[in-house]
Amino acid sequence: MNIATLRKAGWLVALVTLLAGISGFTRPLGGIQVTVTLKGQPAAERHYGQKDPVKTIHLNKLAPSDELVIRSSYCGTLGRKAAIALVDQSNRKLYEWAFDEGAAKDGMAITVEQLRKIAGGQESVQLVYIPKELPNSIILLTLA
Repeated sequence: MNIATLRKAGWLVALVTLLAGISGFTRPLGGIQVTVTLKGQPAAERHYGQKDPVKTIHLNKLAPSDELVIRSSYCGTLGRKAAIALVDQSNRKLYEWAFDEGAAKDGMAITVEQLRKIAGGQESVQLVYIPKELPNSIILLTLA
């Protein structure tokens, strides 16, 4: 091997190392993470910009007193001002709850009974998280 080939290989190794290091520190855009628990068990964990399919929860299989508890963090800190909304299949808001830093820390609890009343017998609705700092909402769950 000659010196020129070794230098090219050295630059290539340095570039690959740099790219690997940078990719290890990337986070989803916005850094928002929202978790939903049901009966103390994880039901969903969503991130801003996540494209994975959304889970479905069947409300008719739950007791009216069961609660969905929603918590959020924003770039590793408690979630900033946001809202939780229930929307129909036409993306029309049926109801909106204010979601502040206290709710982000302790969790906002919404009972199955509340969700059923608001959904009003619709086949399915979606529970969404609406961050005030970013343009798009995060679909948390489909409720059927």
